[in-house]
Amino acid sequence: MAKAWRWAIASYFHSLSDDERPIETSILHWPTYDQFLPFPNDRRPLQDQLHHAFSSDVTKLAVAVGSEVDVYDLETKKRTTLCGHTVQIECLAFRPGRSDTFVSSAIAWMDETDSERAEVFVWDLTEAFHGETLQTGQTRAEGLTRDLVERIRTGLGEGEPPISLKMEDQEDLTTTLNRLLGRILVSSAAQRIHGRLCSSNQSSMFNHAGNVLVIEPGKTPEPNADDQWDINLYNLDTPETVTLTGHRDVVTWIGFSANDKLVNVTGVISPDSEQFSGIDGDSVVSAWSLKTGHMIWSYKAEHSPACTLDWSGDGRYVLAGCLSLGRILLFDTNPPIVDTVFEPVQKRVLSLEKTDLDPQVKGLAAGMLKVRSLRFIPRPEGEIMFGSATDLDGAVEVVSLDRGKRWRILPISDGPSTDAPHSNERSVDTPVWSVLPASAQIAVVGYGGAWFWNLR
Repeated sequence: MAKAWRWAIASYFHSLSDDERPIETSILHWPTYDQFLPFPNDRRPLQDQLHHAFSSDVTKLAVAVGSEVDVYDLETKKRTTLCGHTVQIECLAFRPGRSDTFVSSAIAWMDETDSERAEVFVWDLTEAFHGETLQTGQTRAEGLTRDLVERIRTGLGEGEPPISLKMEDQEDLTTTLNRLLGRILVSSAAQRIHGRLCSSNQSSMFNHAGNVLVIEPGKTPEPNADDQWDINLYNLDTPETVTLTGHRDVVTWIGFSANDKLVNVTGVISPDSEQFSGIDGDSVVSAWSLKTGHMIWSYKAEHSPACTLDWSGDGRYVLAGCLSLGRILLFDTNPPIVDTVFEPVQKRVLSLEKTDLDPQVKGLAAGMLKVRSLRFIPRPEGEIMFGSATDLDGAVEVVSLDRGKRWRILPISDGPSTDAPHSNERSVDTPVWSVLPASAQIAVVGYGGAWFWNLR
């Protein structure tokens, strides 16, 4: 089986009820999954393209496959392929509270031509799964493509001078025409909006009500430069657009307050919409009152800048994930805040001391252990539980501070069984995972399929 840990631990969390009690560990390898949805061998995500989205009711799963999207009905296991994008997809999201609507956008290249064609697709899955409109449209595209390619091949061969279309050129022509025709025919079931979605740093693409979509510019502004970066709030029901202006640099973190009255960047708003916690360019994590604008507390992350934040559901705890050594900081905002000193009450820090790396390489490697995703997991009776994935760690880690227990979900196995659903799974250094509150599960999406574990 795969190793439980790739790195040593310098510091770790402890139980809320007993500071001296170590966290109990359970290792969950692939064979321990509760459910598994396999992807067909010819419909697996591309390398480093594990982009996916679950509907709120956990009845649908959308998975990016190159420039296409496969949508699975998790009840019937039926798969529908949606075509329309011309470049690789990087963002997917279901409309909150709706399993019949989801959005997708493609990679934000710097290329000027691609920027002009940057589009967000809003898909209507009612037609896809019942009326078969999208499937029929794709079949029409394939038929038209075959006819066009044959006519082009014949025309070139009968011309003067005659040109023989090479097999590789014919394949390229078929692929290009099929994508373009599919893009035209898909318009009956997909609305197109100019721009792109933002999913970095756990950004929210929708507001909580699910009727407002956040869209960034189609042309990617140059990072770290004085370049206009307007953000559009697009109402799917009216439709009306509100443009937020003022930013002159890249915006990579977007979210809404719980009441949907406020939009924030580079931070998160507390569940009661009373506080905003954010990160500045000097590695300081701070919280401000949204009523008065006064700073409530701050912490200087001297060893490693924070890059990910999340509030617990009760608004008491704040998690901060950092850029190096897998640092995760837990702040307790319930005790009276003292202006002079505010420190995390618990933390996790990984260590490279037991590795065989050269000392100079260790310094570089430490900066590669970035906390990629970090979020609290909704639990009954106020249980404090959260999960994380760290670059180059190879596992999803779930911690319950109330129970003093953690789970290491290892999505890689070196097991000898060739017929097991995990045996041919490609290595993933940073697992891609989702919390599914409606089914009380954690899902990990890999190249071979989606694995589900029940939260116990």
